[in-house]
Amino acid sequence: MPRRPGSVTSRWWAGWSRWAARSSSRPPSSWIRTGVPSVRPPVSSRSPTTPRCGCPTTTTRSAPPVPAATSTGWRVRCGRPAIRCCAPTTRPPPVTSRSSRPETARSTAPATRTGAAGRRRTPIGTSRKGSLSETTAEQLATHIVARTVERAGLDPQRLDDIILAESMYGGGDLARYAAVANGWTAIPGQAVNRHCAGSLTTVADAAAQVIAGMDRYIVAGGVQSFSTSPVNLWATPGQTDYKPGLRPTFPHTEDANDEVSLSVGWNLAQKYGLSRAEMDAWALRSHQRAVAAIDAGTFDDEIAPLEVTKEGNTFRFDTDEHPRRSSTAEKLASLNPLKPEIDGFSITAGNAAGVNDAAAALLVTTVEGAQAEGLEPLARVAGWAFVGVDPRYTGDGAIVAAQKLLDRTGLSADQIDVWEINEAFASVPVAACRVLGLDEEKVNLHGSGCSLGHPVAASGARMLTTLVHELRRRGGGRAVATMCAGAGQGGAVLIEA
Repeated sequence: MPRRPGSVTSRWWAGWSRWAARSSSRPPSSWIRTGVPSVRPPVSSRSPTTPRCGCPTTTTRSAPPVPAATSTGWRVRCGRPAIRCCAPTTRPPPVTSRSSRPETARSTAPATRTGAAGRRRTPIGTSRKGSLSETTAEQLATHIVARTVERAGLDPQRLDDIILAESMYGGGDLARYAAVANGWTAIPGQAVNRHCAGSLTTVADAAAQVIAGMDRYIVAGGVQSFSTSPVNLWATPGQTDYKPGLRPTFPHTEDANDEVSLSVGWNLAQKYGLSRAEMDAWALRSHQRAVAAIDAGTFDDEIAPLEVTKEGNTFRFDTDEHPRRSSTAEKLASLNPLKPEIDGFSITAGNAAGVNDAAAALLVTTVEGAQAEGLEPLARVAGWAFVGVDPRYTGDGAIVAAQKLLDRTGLSADQIDVWEINEAFASVPVAACRVLGLDEEKVNLHGSGCSLGHPVAASGARMLTTLVHELRRRGGGRAVATMCAGAGQGGAVLIEA
């Protein structure tokens, strides 16, 4: 409908348009819609005629500053109810591939406001035959969430959300189960599945939510119980039979199929020219470091012991049970390859991760949130990155994710004091050290997947928990947890203390 000449709306719009054409300055950040909440004056300090966004009300003839349209595009929020107050924007061309999207460095300034104010993990059990073999995922989730909140010293009713990674359960929501089981019926729960990088994802998601100002206190972590995971049965099309198996997470090809999890470590070794001797040596050192850490009590402060029952006996489980004290170079060299039909296959049970049960979690909040509740901020979540890679070379996910994280944060590898690179296979950290130029004495100081084990959905939170404690022992620094993940993915998280 055309505007009547001389109307208030017509004069206002014309004046605004003339001003916008002349303006070359950006408006105040409080008018810009971004991923980080802008700083606005408190409600009590605003005049009755000023809306929340800071734009003039309908009684004002002049318009808020609006720059000319740019190629990147942004919009200005305004309190005017009937008139669109944003300048037209020019949308960038659609992205058709990752290569066409430039990767821009991101400031870590907003993320440094978030951090962990609590952290706990269970001891890691050996699947099927270990101490947690009769402990369900629901029991692990209930325990670790309660102990994390308790350790932080937060009133549970102050929680905004619980986010837990889970893998190979075929459904369910362990986070919500844990909330209700602990009597916190007002606290919601969310399930996340990014396979091995699941609990790194929950921490990143929690950090993003508190940065956005939507939530203030979130428990983030992961739970894995291979011992009690269900067997999924899938209907065969056109038949009445059911077959066990997992749903595919990527289109299968001849060289990347259901058994890719056994061969990705070998593919990585082939790609980077790694010998079995190199991988066995790494695995041996992993066991030696894990045993030394256990004996020194290094993990005591991060472990939340629990009462478990196995074969009718109830006992206190408080120590990681997967590391082998008797491991030697000779024993590792004597192990048969997992796929002997492949000539030269070098992946064995000794230089690959164990199959394990465990849970781990952290309380993520802002510095201001921690101070408001009298909590101790332990470490800052300063950045994260997740990537996809060719499923045949899933192990590359840990390397590419770390590179992306360093690019985003503007850091170099030698500026990181401690690294946790998950040992899904020993080939992963060996290749990562070679590609990233890392000092091996900074990597997996207290063991990793080959020794401690790899409770898939919980491993990322376990790694971060260990890194938080390590940085506190050192009096501060930077640490990165990075890992590959099923179906050709990777994730990395940077923390600072």
